[in-house]
Amino acid sequence: MVQTPAAQAVGVFFCGYHAAVQLSAHLAMWASVVFGLVCLGFAADGFLGLSAVADAGERDAAWSYAWFWTFLGVATTGLGVLYWKLLTGKAGQGD
Repeated sequence: MVQTPAAQAVGVFFCGYHAAVQLSAHLAMWASVVFGLVCLGFAADGFLGLSAVADAGERDAAWSYAWFWTFLGVATTGLGVLYWKLLTGKAGQGD
């Protein structure tokens, strides 16, 4: 771990501090795949359960809940694809 002098470490939100632990791109890719699938599972459960909700206000809340999980799943899947492209070396190449 890189140690910085105490005078440099104290600042706005400890800007001079860098943690020694870094995630590998493989671990980040697989973690985003798992988290994306979990998010899309929650979204599917939310969309499939809409017919069981009788109250209109609760149905709107459940609809928003399902779309929130869909957004998280799509965003996380996009990050997983980005990591995959970085790992295979296809990130900066044009078609």
